[in-house]
Amino acid sequence: MPSYEDDPDVIILPGAGVPSRRPVVNRFLILLGLLFCGFLLVHNAVPLYTDWLWFREVGYGGVFSTTIAAKHQPCF
Repeated sequence: MPSYEDDPDVIILPGAGVPSRRPVVNRFLILLGLLFCGFLLVHNAVPLYTDWLWFREVGYGGVFSTTIAAKHQPCF
């Protein structure tokens, strides 16, 4: 292949071909964050689900849904 005067010289530094470990660390931190969010979701959902089952069993499913709706009214 012919070489031209205006072609830039390519300099390969030692260790330049070694991939960085940073993407692995980023993926690990994202996975750890997702697991933590999943834990919080399950941790908060289990008592809510058991209350829902109990209210339905005693025949007061409407009271449960009204209570939940009243607790989560927007404050305008």
